[in-house]
Amino acid sequence: MEKLVVCIVNWNTKDLLTTCLQSLTSQKTKIPFSIRIIDNASTDGSQNVVRKFPTARLIRNAINTGMAAGLNQIMQASPAEYYLFLHPDTELAPDVIEKMVPYLDNHPEIAMAGPHLRYPNGDDFASKHRFPTIRAIAFELLPVPLAQRLSLHGVYLRSTDYRKEADVDIIASACCFVRKKALDEIGLLDERFTNWMAEWDLCARLKAKGWVIRYAPLVTVVHYEGQATVTGDTMTYKRYAYVIAEKMLNSLFLFYRKHYSRGALLGLKMAVICGLLGRTAIITPKVIFPSTTEDARARMNHYLHAVLHTITH
Repeated sequence: MEKLVVCIVNWNTKDLLTTCLQSLTSQKTKIPFSIRIIDNASTDGSQNVVRKFPTARLIRNAINTGMAAGLNQIMQASPAEYYLFLHPDTELAPDVIEKMVPYLDNHPEIAMAGPHLRYPNGDDFASKHRFPTIRAIAFELLPVPLAQRLSLHGVYLRSTDYRKEADVDIIASACCFVRKKALDEIGLLDERFTNWMAEWDLCARLKAKGWVIRYAPLVTVVHYEGQATVTGDTMTYKRYAYVIAEKMLNSLFLFYRKHYSRGALLGLKMAVICGLLGRTAIITPKVIFPSTTEDARARMNHYLHAVLHTITH
């Protein structure tokens, strides 16, 4: 069994995947690790990029099976003591593996650990989360300065200190180290979550069994978030963004069905409906202005469609 397998699920991120693989092959460590890449039917030449890195093994899928299924596919084929879930739009500092793997060796109670993630401009990426209770979702709407002053943290813990180590509910799947022994106890990722919140569900199951989820900012990883999207004008992007929002709602409702009561799910849906209707009310006056009519109508349609989706799912 290998010590560490790096698990990457790629879809149309050729240039960023190149940067990611360069940072992996530049790791300054004697710890043995291998790189496994699932390519979910990319059309941008991503497969040719992988061939330039002989230590990376490519597995090509004929269709886009989603992130959760892709990670499971790698783990089922490549037993290892640890797995590194890594998005292709990340760039690792040279000491990430050298510091994180021994840290896990020295803390056998930890099932999942994640380093400090930041955006290319240096801002912190919200990689540590709370479980999405209605209370946490409500606090998420507070301005960060107010949340910091009142110590009222939302789901994404944006107002906390990202320089400090902490036990948390969730580590984002953009970059997280996972212990196989823990997965052997609770099972792999639930593929129904496809690309959104699969790690939320995994962390909930791990914590229910007494495992620790640790934010460990020993090293830094750059995350070029949100690059695997369609291109086009603003309207195209907004329509595509709505598709993502609907899928995220599906995942959030599934998470509630698995881990919370029916009453909590009903409360969440009521909150979502009220929020979407509130946004619709704010956007409505803008349709009278010719320069924003198309954009405003598109957003209104998206919000109202999401309301109907929430009611019927």
